[in-house]
This record gives sequence, structure tokens and C-alpha cells, in this order.
Amino acid sequence: MNRNILIFLVILALVVVQISFLNQLSSDIVSLNLILLFLVFIVFRLEIIPLLWWSLVVGFILDLFSAFPFGTTMIVTIITSLSLHFLFQNFLTNRSLYSFVLLTIIGTLIYNILFFLGSLIFHSLNLQNYYLLSGSQFWAGLFWQIILNSIIAFPFFLVIRFLSNRFQRRFLVTK
Repeated sequence: MNRNILIFLVILALVVVQISFLNQLSSDIVSLNLILLFLVFIVFRLEIIPLLWWSLVVGFILDLFSAFPFGTTMIVTIITSLSLHFLFQNFLTNRSLYSFVLLTIIGTLIYNILFFLGSLIFHSLNLQNYYLLSGSQFWAGLFWQIILNSIIAFPFFLVIRFLSNRFQRRFLVTK
């Protein structure tokens, strides 16, 4: 129970930092997405059912502040988490720095492309009179977000590895 309360408080703190502080800074730093780093972290730490619940919570809280129709951010967050979990369980199975950074890059791509597709769909259905994400700004922002998230993923992983033994290397010893 204490772990769930701690995770919820971390989610709230990250959303507050993301929305209140990072989105107000210069255009390149706006691209940093702490929520994606947290999603990659919980993919590393949790099984599929708790991962889905926490992805739903993250998506719901972000939906409260989103310009998209309600539910879009929840769906994008859950699809991103499921995709990352599938990749982690089937392809990037070791808990190394490389797999963490690669999952961060892939998660950033999936998350942003889903939002871009959602923006196109909402525009084509005339649910919104404008593109929330325009093409040229989208690709430049995606590039900077991949760079910044990858750079921040290095120290984030190292701090978590230092604080937890879950990411330590383990070797099978045969007798």
C-alpha cells in the first residue's frame, strides 16, 4: 500500500513539474518529457496489470490538462506503455542502460506519433478547427524530445540503479 501511495505522489509531482515548469521554459527544453521517462521506468519495474493501472492514472491526470478531447491522452499513454512492455518482455529483456535509453527513444516516438495521428484524425473529422501539432513543428520538436529524453535517461537510470538493486547485473552460476 505504501508503494502505491509513493508511486501516486511521484506521478503528481512529475505532472506538476512537467505542466507548470517545463512547459513554460524555452522551446527546446519544452521538449523534455518526464512522464515518458517515468513510463519507461515503470515498464522496467512493474508487471503488466499494475503497469496498465498506473498508465491509466498518468493518462487521466494528463487528460485533465490536455487540449485534446478527453480520453485521448489516456489511450495514447496506455498504448505507449503496452508497446514498451511488449518490447521489453520480448526483445530488450536485460535491464541495462542501453535497453532503458532505447525504450526511452522508442517510447518517445510512439507517444508523439500517436498524438500526431490523433491530431490529424480530429482535424479530418472537424472536431477541431486547427491542427494541434503541425508537421514542421512536430518533426523538429520530436527530434529535440528524443535528444533531451535520451540525455536525461542516462543519469536517471544511474540514480535508480544506485538506489535499487533491481537493475544490477546478475549472472547465472552453474555448478
